[in-house]
Parts: sequence; structure tokens; C-alpha cells
Amino acid sequence: MRSWIFHSLNIMVFIIVEAICLFAFLSVNSFFIRFIIITTVVWWGIFYFIQFRKKTYAWRLIWFLISVIVLWFWIDYWNFASLGGWKI
Repeated sequence: MRSWIFHSLNIMVFIIVEAICLFAFLSVNSFFIRFIIITTVVWWGIFYFIQFRKKTYAWRLIWFLISVIVLWFWIDYWNFASLGGWKI
């Protein structure tokens, strides 16, 4: 992946993830929300580092897609859990 495409896609994902985390932080300010925000940034940083270490387009693309999927499910799971989970 070209360098500028690689960096711009990752920065866009980071901005979107942080916007979602900011909405959660502004709605409820608790230790749990701060923990989720910090671990989300750590997850993003780990995936960014893995992508940065790979030099071929295919590996960077694969790890980018993996990072988007993992971050999506990570945020979605904690958002669902914070709303109380399954209520029947």
C-alpha cells in the first residue's frame, strides 16, 4: 500500500473511532468508559504498528481490514454491554 494511502486510511479510522468514543465519554463519564477508550486506542496502535512493519500491499490491506473489523466489534460489543445486553 502506498505510504500516503496507508497513513490516511489509518488516520481516518482513528478519527472515526475516537469520535464514537468521544460520544460515549460525553454521555457517561465513568472509569469503565475511560478504560474502553484507552484500550481502543491501544488496539488501534497495535494494528497500526503491525501494518507499518509489513512492506507488501497485500499484507497491509489484510491487516487494515482485520483492524477495522476487530475495532468495529470491540466498540459494538462494549456499546451493547453498556446498554444492558439482552433484555427479554
